[in-house]
Amino acid sequence: PRAHPEVRSLARWYLAGVEESLGNRDGARAERERLGFLRGWWIVGPFDNEGRGGFDRAFPPETSGDLAARFPGKVREVGFRALPPELEWSGIVSIGTAVRPQQDGVVYALSVPVVAREQRARLWIGASGAVRVWVNGAKVLEDAAYHPARLDQAAVEVTLRKGPNRILVKLAQDGGEMA
Repeated sequence: PRAHPEVRSLARWYLAGVEESLGNRDGARAERERLGFLRGWWIVGPFDNEGRGGFDRAFPPETSGDLAARFPGKVREVGFRALPPELEWSGIVSIGTAVRPQQDGVVYALSVPVVAREQRARLWIGASGAVRVWVNGAKVLEDAAYHPARLDQAAVEVTLRKGPNRILVKLAQDGGEMA
Protein backbone atom coordinates (compact mmCIF):
# COMPACT_ATOMS: atom_id res chain seq x y z
CA PRO A 1 0.00 0.00 0.00
CA ARG A 2 2.95 2.39 0.47
CA ALA A 3 4.18 1.86 -3.09
CA HIS A 4 3.72 4.58 -5.69
CA PRO A 5 0.29 4.26 -7.42
CA GLU A 6 1.91 3.57 -10.81
CA VAL A 7 3.97 0.75 -9.30
CA ARG A 8 0.87 -0.73 -7.64
CA SER A 9 -1.01 -0.61 -10.96
CA LEU A 10 1.79 -2.29 -12.89
CA ALA A 11 2.09 -4.96 -10.21
CA ARG A 12 -1.67 -5.59 -10.42
CA TRP A 13 -1.41 -5.87 -14.23
CA TYR A 14 1.36 -8.47 -13.88
CA LEU A 15 -0.60 -10.27 -11.16
CA ALA A 16 -3.55 -10.57 -13.55
CA GLY A 17 -1.22 -12.22 -16.07
CA VAL A 18 0.02 -14.66 -13.43
CA GLU A 19 -3.56 -15.50 -12.41
CA GLU A 20 -4.45 -16.15 -16.03
CA SER A 21 -1.39 -18.37 -16.59
CA LEU A 22 -2.47 -20.44 -13.56
CA GLY A 23 -5.91 -20.94 -15.12
CA ASN A 24 -7.70 -18.54 -12.79
CA ARG A 25 -9.58 -16.45 -15.37
CA ASP A 26 -11.98 -15.03 -12.78
CA GLY A 27 -9.09 -13.84 -10.62
CA ALA A 28 -7.35 -12.30 -13.64
CA ARG A 29 -10.57 -10.56 -14.70
CA ALA A 30 -11.08 -9.21 -11.16
CA GLU A 31 -7.54 -7.78 -11.05
CA ARG A 32 -8.00 -6.09 -14.45
CA GLU A 33 -11.38 -4.67 -13.42
CA ARG A 34 -9.71 -2.97 -10.46
CA LEU A 35 -7.37 -1.20 -12.91
CA GLY A 36 -10.31 0.57 -14.58
CA PHE A 37 -9.40 0.00 -18.24
CA LEU A 38 -11.75 1.68 -20.69
CA ARG A 39 -13.73 -0.78 -22.77
CA GLY A 40 -16.17 -0.76 -25.64
CA TRP A 41 -14.09 1.14 -28.21
CA TRP A 42 -15.29 2.50 -31.56
CA ILE A 43 -12.62 3.16 -34.20
CA VAL A 44 -12.41 5.06 -37.46
CA GLY A 45 -9.57 5.22 -39.94
CA PRO A 46 -6.99 5.05 -41.20
CA PHE A 47 -6.34 8.57 -42.41
CA ASP A 48 -3.08 9.61 -44.08
CA ASN A 49 0.07 10.05 -41.99
CA GLU A 50 2.75 9.95 -44.71
CA GLY A 51 5.88 11.69 -43.45
CA ARG A 52 4.25 11.98 -40.01
CA GLY A 53 2.08 14.80 -41.33
CA GLY A 54 -1.22 13.45 -40.02
CA PHE A 55 -0.74 14.25 -36.36
CA ASP A 56 -0.91 18.01 -36.91
CA ARG A 57 -3.79 17.72 -39.38
CA ALA A 58 -7.37 17.82 -38.06
CA PHE A 59 -9.40 15.03 -39.63
CA PRO A 60 -13.24 15.04 -39.55
CA PRO A 61 -13.65 12.77 -36.46
CA GLU A 62 -12.17 15.57 -34.35
CA THR A 63 -15.22 17.72 -35.01
CA SER A 64 -17.96 15.23 -35.91
CA GLY A 65 -19.69 13.42 -33.08
CA ASP A 66 -21.85 11.42 -35.49
CA LEU A 67 -21.01 7.70 -35.27
CA ALA A 68 -22.91 7.10 -38.54
CA ALA A 69 -20.91 9.67 -40.56
CA ARG A 70 -18.59 8.59 -43.40
CA PHE A 71 -15.24 10.28 -44.10
CA PRO A 72 -12.62 10.14 -46.86
CA GLY A 73 -9.86 7.92 -45.44
CA LYS A 74 -6.34 7.11 -46.54
CA VAL A 75 -7.37 4.57 -49.20
CA ARG A 76 -11.18 4.37 -48.98
CA GLU A 77 -14.19 5.88 -47.28
CA VAL A 78 -14.24 5.09 -43.56
CA GLY A 79 -16.68 5.36 -40.67
CA PHE A 80 -16.83 4.55 -36.99
CA ARG A 81 -17.26 0.88 -36.19
CA ALA A 82 -17.26 -1.06 -32.97
CA LEU A 83 -13.95 -2.73 -32.19
CA PRO A 84 -14.54 -6.43 -31.45
CA PRO A 85 -14.12 -7.04 -27.69
CA GLU A 86 -11.58 -9.80 -28.32
CA LEU A 87 -9.18 -7.10 -29.59
CA GLU A 88 -9.20 -5.51 -26.12
CA TRP A 89 -6.88 -7.72 -24.12
CA SER A 90 -5.43 -6.96 -20.73
CA GLY A 91 -5.86 -3.21 -21.19
CA ILE A 92 -4.22 -3.22 -24.62
CA VAL A 93 -6.43 -2.33 -27.57
CA SER A 94 -5.07 -3.93 -30.76
CA ILE A 95 -6.27 -1.33 -33.25
CA GLY A 96 -3.86 -2.44 -35.99
CA THR A 97 -5.62 -5.76 -36.43
CA ALA A 98 -8.83 -3.92 -37.38
CA VAL A 99 -7.55 -1.32 -39.89
CA ARG A 100 -5.73 -1.52 -43.20
CA PRO A 101 -3.25 -0.18 -43.96
CA GLN A 102 -1.91 0.38 -40.46
CA GLN A 103 1.45 1.83 -41.54
CA ASP A 104 1.67 5.63 -41.89
CA GLY A 105 -1.90 6.04 -40.67
CA VAL A 106 -4.00 7.99 -38.22
CA VAL A 107 -6.79 6.20 -36.37
CA TYR A 108 -9.34 7.61 -33.92
CA ALA A 109 -10.69 5.52 -31.05
CA LEU A 110 -13.74 6.50 -29.02
CA SER A 111 -14.90 5.13 -25.67
CA VAL A 112 -17.95 6.41 -23.81
CA PRO A 113 -17.77 5.45 -20.13
CA VAL A 114 -20.82 6.25 -18.02
CA VAL A 115 -20.20 7.43 -14.46
CA ALA A 116 -22.71 7.73 -11.61
CA ARG A 117 -21.58 11.18 -10.44
CA GLU A 118 -19.27 14.00 -11.50
CA GLN A 119 -15.75 13.11 -10.41
CA ARG A 120 -12.08 13.79 -10.93
CA ALA A 121 -10.15 10.96 -12.51
CA ARG A 122 -6.63 10.29 -13.68
CA LEU A 123 -6.61 9.14 -17.29
CA TRP A 124 -3.54 7.08 -18.26
CA ILE A 125 -2.57 6.20 -21.81
CA GLY A 126 0.14 4.32 -23.61
CA ALA A 127 0.19 4.36 -27.41
CA SER A 128 2.27 3.17 -30.35
CA GLY A 129 2.83 6.60 -31.81
CA ALA A 130 1.90 10.23 -31.36
CA VAL A 131 -1.34 10.64 -29.41
CA ARG A 132 -3.90 13.34 -28.64
CA VAL A 133 -6.85 12.88 -26.26
CA TRP A 134 -10.12 14.79 -25.90
CA VAL A 135 -12.62 14.36 -23.05
CA ASN A 136 -16.10 15.64 -23.85
CA GLY A 137 -14.70 17.77 -26.69
CA ALA A 138 -11.89 19.43 -24.71
CA LYS A 139 -8.29 18.52 -25.60
CA VAL A 140 -6.70 17.22 -22.40
CA LEU A 141 -3.48 15.51 -23.50
CA GLU A 142 -0.98 15.59 -26.35
CA ASP A 143 2.18 13.54 -26.82
CA ALA A 144 3.78 14.14 -30.24
CA ALA A 145 6.54 11.53 -29.72
CA TYR A 146 6.48 8.40 -31.85
CA HIS A 147 7.32 5.37 -29.70
CA PRO A 148 6.25 1.76 -29.12
CA ALA A 149 3.17 1.22 -26.97
CA ARG A 150 3.46 0.38 -23.30
CA LEU A 151 1.16 0.94 -20.36
CA ASP A 152 0.87 4.37 -18.76
CA GLN A 153 3.22 6.48 -20.88
CA ALA A 154 1.29 9.66 -20.11
CA ALA A 155 -1.39 10.77 -17.66
CA VAL A 156 -3.75 13.67 -17.15
CA GLU A 157 -6.28 14.67 -14.48
CA VAL A 158 -9.77 15.10 -15.94
CA THR A 159 -13.27 15.81 -14.68
CA LEU A 160 -15.83 13.24 -15.75
CA ARG A 161 -19.39 14.47 -15.68
CA LYS A 162 -22.35 12.47 -14.44
CA GLY A 163 -23.59 10.19 -17.23
CA PRO A 164 -21.84 9.43 -20.52
CA ASN A 165 -18.39 10.91 -21.24
CA ARG A 166 -16.84 10.90 -24.73
CA ILE A 167 -13.12 10.05 -24.67
CA LEU A 168 -11.63 10.41 -28.15
CA VAL A 169 -8.05 9.31 -28.83
CA LYS A 170 -6.11 10.22 -31.98
CA LEU A 171 -3.23 7.84 -32.74
CA ALA A 172 -0.72 8.73 -35.46
CA GLN A 173 1.35 5.69 -36.40
CA ASP A 174 4.30 5.37 -38.76
CA GLY A 175 5.36 1.74 -38.32
CA GLY A 176 5.10 -1.29 -36.09
CA GLU A 177 2.07 -2.68 -34.31
CA MET A 178 -0.72 -0.15 -33.81
CA ALA A 179 -2.08 -0.31 -30.24
